[in-house]
Amino acid sequence: MAPKFSDEADASIEDLMDDKNLDVDFVVCEFEGMNKIVLTEAGKGGRDRVQEILEANPDKAMTGAFLALAVDDREVTRSIRRKYIQFTWMGPDLSPMRKGYVSGQTGVVNERFSQCGLFLSLRDDLDDLAEDSIVKRLLSAGGAHAPTSFDFTNAALAEDE
Repeated sequence: MAPKFSDEADASIEDLMDDKNLDVDFVVCEFEGMNKIVLTEAGKGGRDRVQEILEANPDKAMTGAFLALAVDDREVTRSIRRKYIQFTWMGPDLSPMRKGYVSGQTGVVNERFSQCGLFLSLRDDLDDLAEDSIVKRLLSAGGAHAPTSFDFTNAALAEDE
């Protein structure tokens, strides 16, 4: 049986994906048992807060997403595009059987985070969660018109208001 996201997790994911909601820029959920994915934390803090949570849980299987902003600041115009990055974390202290189970749930997780433009599979370390690694992957996935910068603090949204 495929795991289902709890109602609380679903609501937090909706808040994250809502362009009008500036109070949530990350969501972290935990795989609980064999059939549930529950909310661990959601709120402000973006990529940095996600990294703190994952580092504190080396024995857990977690998934979620966070917001990064593609900022295109030219002389005459400024635009901000939302980029959602989804991740699945399998910590170094997670059992091999649990890692196998979580790996098999990729489709269910990716379907729930279908608005995300980048998917990270984080196994044992968080190297792919580094800002420079994410920027490189976002730029390679983008088109010919690249933004001038990426904002992982999401402060550019507040400036734009």
